[in-house]
Amino acid sequence: MVVTRYFFVGLLILITSTFSYAQGIVVKYETTYVIPDNDKMSKKLVAKMNTFQRPRIYSYLNGVSVYKWLGINSPLVEVDGRKFSAAQNRLPVFYKDFSAGRLYVVDMKNDSTTAAVAKLDGFNSWKILRYNKVILGHLCRKAVMTTKKGAVVEAWFATDIDILDGPETYFGLPGLILEVKKGIEITRAVKIEFKEPDPRDMAIPDFSNRISYEKYLQNRRYYGRGVKH
Repeated sequence: MVVTRYFFVGLLILITSTFSYAQGIVVKYETTYVIPDNDKMSKKLVAKMNTFQRPRIYSYLNGVSVYKWLGINSPLVEVDGRKFSAAQNRLPVFYKDFSAGRLYVVDMKNDSTTAAVAKLDGFNSWKILRYNKVILGHLCRKAVMTTKKGAVVEAWFATDIDILDGPETYFGLPGLILEVKKGIEITRAVKIEFKEPDPRDMAIPDFSNRISYEKYLQNRRYYGRGVKH
């Protein structure tokens, strides 16, 4: 079963007229890394980075979602006498406005006054598989997609939480995405609260500068902190 952007648009229209689109939810996600087998230095670095997990909070209310970084325990990670900046690996802030069909990405590391803006279509084309597992008490179904760069993304979405969204730029499945795996990185939900988030946290700022999402990706790669799609 393949979920294309056209299927997503149809589902979006349906959801806007239902109660589920107005429900509030707050989810805490954590990111960990699968240690590779072939590189001793990478194994040490990844193991060290896993001690400094990057918790994120996903909030959803009335068709708007926000995915924010909560902080990191140490600005530096040291492996074999070499120091790496953990802060440089922090993720941006992601806003999705489903009623307007817009994604806003703010690179808090480089420039918090500039937002990348993109349409909420054409990002995710999922294939839903017949694999199930339970995450935090919710029955989840597996889906996969291949990005434009050829990376394979695996996701698990909750069949009983009918919010067509997830962390970062991921969305478009018929349920909230609770786990995503891309390469060695795994982001999974560790806590779910069915409550309305603070409306002040949900307000999308009026950014003074706006750029395309493609320009944002170029900037991230230039600074060596790119999220490759």
